Amino acid sequence: MTAAPRRSGGRKDGAPTEVSAPFVRAFILFLALSGYCSVSFEILWLRSLHLILGSDSHAVALVLAAFMAGLGSGSWWFGRVADRVAPLVLYRWLEFGIGAFALLSPMLLPAGSGPYQTVFRMLDGSPTLLFGAKFFLGFVMLFIPSFLMGGTLPAAVRLLADRFDARGGRIALVYGVNTLGACAAALVVPFLLLPSMDQPTILYLTVLGNISVFIGTFFVRPPPPPPASSAPAALTPAPHSFKLLPGALFMTGFISIALETVWNRLFALHLTSSIYTFSLVLAVYLAAVGTGSLLLGHPRLRRADPGRVFAATLLGITVLILLQALLFDRVSLLQLWLLDRTPLGFAGYIGIGSLLIVLMTAPINLLFGLSFPSALAFLTRDPASLGTRTGLLAALNTLGTTAASLVVTFAGYRLLGSRGVLLALAALTLLTFLLLPRATKPLSWRWWVAGSAVLLLALLPLRWNLTNFHLLLAQKPDWALELLRDGELDAYRNGLRILAFQEDSEAVVSVCQHPDGHRILYINGKPDASDYPGDRLAQFLCGHLPFLYRGRMPAPEVFVLGLGSGSTTYAASLHQPARLETAEISQAVVECARAHFTGLNGGLTGMGSIRVEDGRHYLQSTDRRFDVIISEPSNPWIAGISSLFTEEFFRTVRSRLRPGGLFCQWFYYYRMDYEYVRGLVSTLHRTFPHVNAFSLSGDLLLIASERPLTMDLEALTAPDPAVRDALALLGLTPPESLLNHFLWNEEQIASLGTTLPPNRDDRSWLEFQAPRYIFQDRTEVNQNRFRESAPESSPPLGLTGRSSARAFEFPEMGLALPRGWGLAPASYRAVRRFFGRGTLVTNALWEARLEDGGGGRAVATGLILSGPLSPQATEIFLRSQVEGWPNAVPVTVTLPRHEYTAFVSDGPPFRWTGAWYCEHSGRAFALTIDSLDAVPGREALLRFLQEVRCHP
Repeated sequence: MTAAPRRSGGRKDGAPTEVSAPFVRAFILFLALSGYCSVSFEILWLRSLHLILGSDSHAVALVLAAFMAGLGSGSWWFGRVADRVAPLVLYRWLEFGIGAFALLSPMLLPAGSGPYQTVFRMLDGSPTLLFGAKFFLGFVMLFIPSFLMGGTLPAAVRLLADRFDARGGRIALVYGVNTLGACAAALVVPFLLLPSMDQPTILYLTVLGNISVFIGTFFVRPPPPPPASSAPAALTPAPHSFKLLPGALFMTGFISIALETVWNRLFALHLTSSIYTFSLVLAVYLAAVGTGSLLLGHPRLRRADPGRVFAATLLGITVLILLQALLFDRVSLLQLWLLDRTPLGFAGYIGIGSLLIVLMTAPINLLFGLSFPSALAFLTRDPASLGTRTGLLAALNTLGTTAASLVVTFAGYRLLGSRGVLLALAALTLLTFLLLPRATKPLSWRWWVAGSAVLLLALLPLRWNLTNFHLLLAQKPDWALELLRDGELDAYRNGLRILAFQEDSEAVVSVCQHPDGHRILYINGKPDASDYPGDRLAQFLCGHLPFLYRGRMPAPEVFVLGLGSGSTTYAASLHQPARLETAEISQAVVECARAHFTGLNGGLTGMGSIRVEDGRHYLQSTDRRFDVIISEPSNPWIAGISSLFTEEFFRTVRSRLRPGGLFCQWFYYYRMDYEYVRGLVSTLHRTFPHVNAFSLSGDLLLIASERPLTMDLEALTAPDPAVRDALALLGLTPPESLLNHFLWNEEQIASLGTTLPPNRDDRSWLEFQAPRYIFQDRTEVNQNRFRESAPESSPPLGLTGRSSARAFEFPEMGLALPRGWGLAPASYRAVRRFFGRGTLVTNALWEARLEDGGGGRAVATGLILSGPLSPQATEIFLRSQVEGWPNAVPVTVTLPRHEYTAFVSDGPPFRWTGAWYCEHSGRAFALTIDSLDAVPGREALLRFLQEVRCHP
């Protein structure tokens, strides 16, 4: 086998080697596979580094910028090398180097975690220096592969530009095919591979593809160089072209990535912030850019002056960006119209989302696909420096993308907002066009400029209808669709009042007052907190429940992950911690909570420190220890949030708890399959051997510790006055009525089981499965599964009754049962039972059991209610008590001051159960007598009942 010549054609004039059609076809496959592998590696490496450096937008932008900086450096360096060595050999070994690093990366990348944590502890409190450290570490850890990836484009262009007069089509071919391969990875990896296998497996499979390219290059070869006489003369553009067009390439790189960044944000408002939305935006971007690049090979475009093609694309991009600035708020209305004509479900939802992304972004991206290779073709007119020029210009374009990720993230959103960024990008594109040399401009450029300027000025005073971003399409599209079909959508929109609409580097954060007067905090179009009763209860109990297990131990140190409305932090502050830290990733959330939810958080005064930071990143980097850690993040289908529900995160939490410390984790089940609920609970249980669960209306609160869990009776029944008042506002009167929400104790958690593997950082099935249930309200279905799994559950609450000469007293229940009937106490506990559906779905009880030694028993139950027990609920409850009593009939028992609803079975054996109130306490009770020798019938029963007393 003959190796490729060491120099380009071995000719003095530097003419590139002639390349045969079979070789071109083979190399096209290599380019596509190389593009696929590069984006697959990029996805996997960035996911790994975000776990080390943080998943806040600053860290994401810095890591992406570091990656792009490596690409640019590699393009510049290897572009020069490609003119001095055989480009096929260079390309081959670049691919080998990328694959070799990828093979070692599962060991190399995590090695940066230790040094970074040391740097973090040194620079915590100095954000600017810490940002610089993140960029440097990201650059160091990704420099080798990104540097090598950057060299593949100039090497491939140098190799395939066989005839210099056809270089424009060949440059477009290289760029287009490589980009379409990258598009395939943007779809295959998140939609097919990540949901079904772990990241190391995907990485190793990708390495096989990369190595296949390396090996394949040994089996193809270009033909011998053509005669020297066949080489065309070099073409030299006007000198001023070199001064201005490279800067224009920098600007197109900046504008293209800035647009993709804004699109990710705006489509999240309509299509959820899941990885699927971001992957679709990236895939459409790459597909359109690749297709646009291939269009440059069309005969008409190939014959056109590439400089003018480049200039025309800038004008088209300007107009299309302006149209986006005008129309983007109306995407939700088109989305609803399409949903109304599509079968509901995840596939239809994703399909419509894809169509919207194509309609809004593909035309611009097609023009970007034309612009870059056309500019390269215009500026690479010296065959001897084809690789050098290509590498330099690719580096400038990449440098623009690097700058865009930083400028838009760190300044653009905060200063201008998404719409302002779009308008600024339109103006910047137009300015780039104006600065181009006149020779490159289309004939009618003055009309284009005038029209674009007029349109830009016309759009400046216009504003988006912000209510269109609050139709819950990012979380409950079925609900919004129902409003549309019922003809109530316009009335709903008109009744919304936008109290705040802020953008920062992390998210679009808004506060919306609904027609019923309640306020909701939206983050990227998704409700994340509100003052609705159910949300208030969940938010407050996240901060209250851990202290039921700690009791009144002095001066705990507490960490809260996620601020939201501030209710959780406020609840924790009522327990007088010695130190209270809250981590919130978005400054806009802090400002909105402080300004619009003071009724839930007390204005956040005296709430300790609030760190604007990624909470997981802080926990794994700090050396602080806490007594209580509370995690109340958003839903795991939000990109980046799933890392707060993995086994590695739970291990981090455990490592930051002091001995005996407590962890409270929020989860949800309202739009989640029961199997995934069990899988998440089992993942937590793998790290914390002792776990309890509380169920609210769609929410799950999990209490975990490394030590056995025991609730504190005094903290439960007699909290501090401030806590009692807050619980009363939530409807929890008496305070112990929150036991109605107790679901699973330690034994039940241990017996749940699941067919799923642990939810891990490198195999987060939760992130990819959760978005599939946004059309399915699973609340009732899952509550039925809860009934099946735990029809009865005992909270870990140690209770002991008091015995006197005259009675057995159960003070928490508020009841005293008579002595002298041959009875002895057997047990006393709190218990949560499901009784049925409708009026009385579930109730927590105090339950005292007494036995006579001969099989007879008396069971007193105190219903922990926050309101009166209706006759219907009483009957449901009593019927649950008499299951298995074949002869039980309802009766009314009248005593001197009471009338009791009861069921009686005259037997034998004699059985009776009845319910009544103690007026002075307002508590409801039930008493069951079963087979007591001392109470053989109704007359003895009446004597026994007359001795029952309501305990003061």
